[in-house]
Amino acid sequence: MLLTVAIWKNWFGSNRLFSMLLIYVLLHLGLAGAMIRVWDGLKIAAADSPMDDFARIIKQLLSGARFIGQGTFNDIYPAGMMLPAIESDFLLAYAIHRFGWIIFLVAASLLVAFLAAAFSKCLRLKSVLAQLVSLSVVLNFTMQTILYILFNLGLAIASPLPLPLISRGNGFILVNLCLIGVLLSTFRTGRFVSDPPRAKRHVKPWVTG
Repeated sequence: MLLTVAIWKNWFGSNRLFSMLLIYVLLHLGLAGAMIRVWDGLKIAAADSPMDDFARIIKQLLSGARFIGQGTFNDIYPAGMMLPAIESDFLLAYAIHRFGWIIFLVAASLLVAFLAAAFSKCLRLKSVLAQLVSLSVVLNFTMQTILYILFNLGLAIASPLPLPLISRGNGFILVNLCLIGVLLSTFRTGRFVSDPPRAKRHVKPWVTG
């Protein structure tokens, strides 16, 4: 993503289309080669993974959810006993079960609005360094949010990352607060600090007369 932004803003001074094709072709070739090599290992690991049990419970929990109000759960045990870390890793799934899908819509809207505003602010910064640093922080928050939401919807494609400033854990909160401090610092100084204009290269003519 950072390379895409850098190429789009022509920071390298290269042909945009060729650079984009080169990056994404190499990226997909690398991903395809990696997936072919570890495919058997992924199947073995997935067969023994406890995340499948969590995904099954979450899907059962969400299948009885209502739009507003508490949903139904068929097991004899309450939802809070079936999922560990219900107050952090599975907080969104439990909130949907307890209060309805309206909670998911409100939470997703707030998160999307926050990330969209952050990306818009990043792209308006005048300094290359400020844009790279701020985009790195916002992309980190974006990946945390996407993986957390997918896991809480029963799509256990990977272990859930913490939801920024929501999930419990001193280490998670400390790291995210540090990242937010860096982000706010770039927003504060990036509006006033800009890179000097690049000097145009003087091409010496082959023939002089």
